[in-house]
Amino acid sequence: MQNSLRSRKPTCDCPGSQYESTVRPAHLQFVSPSREFADFVIPGGVGFARSVELAGSLIHSVCDNLRFN
Repeated sequence: MQNSLRSRKPTCDCPGSQYESTVRPAHLQFVSPSREFADFVIPGGVGFARSVELAGSLIHSVCDNLRFN
């Protein structure tokens, strides 16, 4: 990444324009629609670590049930 930044010498508006031109459209096309089919969604922001912890516990529980049933 550092080599890429050095060779391109991005301007201050580069991250914002990259987000608008590539990241956001890809998110809207691929990530957002898949939320409809998700069993659960882990939101970012406040409480993220706790959400990941709960998801991990759920996954372990399901795996344990599959193993013993």
